[in-house]
Amino acid sequence: MIEAWLQAEVTNETRGRAMGLYRIADMGASLVAELLIGVLTPAAYVSYNLLAILCCAALLPMALTCSG
Repeated sequence: MIEAWLQAEVTNETRGRAMGLYRIADMGASLVAELLIGVLTPAAYVSYNLLAILCCAALLPMALTCSG
């Protein structure tokens, strides 16, 4: 889903760079997420809310983009 949105938003001249940056951010976020899950206390209020906020923040780039 993100890849399709990204493909629709970038130009042919910047497509490779944009996809490369996306993959770096994607892999980095996956690494940080796994580290956070290992460090945070399970079933704690703060842990749950922090992870929920981060998941919602991941949708912001698509939500704030005007496509038309």
